[in-house]
Amino acid sequence: MSYFNPIHSTAYTPTTYSSLGHTVPNTSSASPTGRRVPQSYTNASLSRLTYNRQPITFDRVKPSMQGVLMSDILSRSSSIDTCMACADDQVFAGSGFERINLRITWPGLELHNWLRSIPVSDSITRAQLARIIAEHFSRFIEKAQYEHFAVNSWRLGRNDGIRIDDLILISLYNISEHTFQAKIAVNS
Repeated sequence: MSYFNPIHSTAYTPTTYSSLGHTVPNTSSASPTGRRVPQSYTNASLSRLTYNRQPITFDRVKPSMQGVLMSDILSRSSSIDTCMACADDQVFAGSGFERINLRITWPGLELHNWLRSIPVSDSITRAQLARIIAEHFSRFIEKAQYEHFAVNSWRLGRNDGIRIDDLILISLYNISEHTFQAKIAVNS
C-alpha cells in the first residue's frame, strides 16, 4: 500500500547532494566502477554490537574515487601515501584497541569464515591498515581458490576467477566489539 502525499511529491531521481558535504571528506569522489561484494553477517555478531565507530574509508586522491585497488596497495609500499586520501591519519588513535579481528566473508563460501587477529596501535595509519587488509585478502584468495563455490560468478583465483588485482578496498567497518569487516568491490 502506498501513500500519496500532495505536498511532497515522490523523488524519482536520486541526488548526490549532502548537507554534510562540506564536513565529510571525499563525498564528491566517484564510486568504484564495479560490483559491490555482498556481505553476510551473523545475528550473534550484530546483537553484540557495543562499540560502534564510523567506518574507516580508503579513497584514492588522483583520480579522485571511492576505494583503492588492493593491487596498488600491495605494489606501492611507500608511494601509496601519495595516492590515498588521508593516508597518514592514525585511524585507531584513542580507540583503546590493541588488536582487532578482521572478518572476511565471500558469496558462495558461506561456510568458509575467515577471522584473523591483527595488531593495531594508536599510531597505525590508514595506509598501513590498508596494506594489512590487502595482505589478508591475498592470503584468503590463495586458500579459497581451491574451494567449491556455490555461486560461480564469485569464484576466486584460478583461471577466470576474481583475483587480488580485481578487488577495490572501500572501507573497514566495525560489526561487533573488536571485529571489523571490509567493504569491497570487484573492478569491472
